[in-house]
Amino acid sequence: MNLLDYKTFKNDVEKYLEESIDTFKLKLNVDLNKKENLSIDYYLFYENEYCIISLNFIDSFPYLDVIPTFYLKNSDEYLEVDHVYLRPFLRIDEKEFEAYCLENYRKRFLYSDDFKDNDKGDIYYSLYSINEILLKYYYDLFNGKYINDYKKFYQNLSK
Repeated sequence: MNLLDYKTFKNDVEKYLEESIDTFKLKLNVDLNKKENLSIDYYLFYENEYCIISLNFIDSFPYLDVIPTFYLKNSDEYLEVDHVYLRPFLRIDEKEFEAYCLENYRKRFLYSDDFKDNDKGDIYYSLYSINEILLKYYYDLFNGKYINDYKKFYQNLSK
């Protein structure tokens, strides 16, 4: 697929992340794209009162992928959540998480017409997976439970 022809990223995000957007009351923040000088075609910021998720559409040959980045909000302060520490901080068992993702891939990606035999199937599956993972594992993160705990956790790592 030619990336220059892919102009439906926002619509695809809203379709496949609809449940997370509704559950966490996420709103699109176009001002963050402008502030960060990023293209709205490939970077979207959704936020609620506690958390921001940046969805970045990237071309990582030979794959097309969507990479989420998380930020916790505290007043006007934004704290990026380092992916290396996110699951350990949330006490997500890595083996369980990996098994869940593999099972989800086997059940959904390999047998769904939306995902296979479609030039955007990898993108659709990435978005579908992000939605499932947010709902299953990151629920408390998006409901503000960990803002102060993560700040302390992250500060202790820096020492």
